[in-house]
Amino acid sequence: MKHSIVKEPVSLYTADDGLYTPEIGSWGVQKYNLVALYDELFSTGMKKKWNRRVYIDLFACAGKARLKDGGKVVLASPLLALGVPDPFDRYIFCENDRKAMNALQTRIRKHYSDRDVHFVEGDCNELVDQIIAKIPRYSKDLKVLSFCFVDPFSLILNPAPRGWRSEKKG
Repeated sequence: MKHSIVKEPVSLYTADDGLYTPEIGSWGVQKYNLVALYDELFSTGMKKKWNRRVYIDLFACAGKARLKDGGKVVLASPLLALGVPDPFDRYIFCENDRKAMNALQTRIRKHYSDRDVHFVEGDCNELVDQIIAKIPRYSKDLKVLSFCFVDPFSLILNPAPRGWRSEKKG
């Protein structure tokens, strides 16, 4: 009998709540299953090694997506990250589309009002300083680890976003 450390994927399918829900291709099911797995592996695997774990989604969108083929609604990256068994300590969601941001905020207020969630509306390439300011300051007594998910709807990105760098803050 084979044993696997990988659990069955989370249930991605969800009810249509009437809020803005962008359409995606059928490939989205596989992508979001992988996103859910990565989120859970990271949040659970790092929970005892770091004081604060921060989830950052630079292209958060609306939190749900509708499959073009069949019209079923699936959970998208923000709601998957919020639903992990070992939640992150802070969530930062950036979104440029006001309609998507409003839908995301409504969904989070309804289902995850107890979580430490911060929203940044606008182009993440132009709001680097605002996003970084929402990450708790690293110090010798406060170890902070961030998981940044970057999944734009299009591949038109600034080649070198101003200010993005990997560094220890302190």
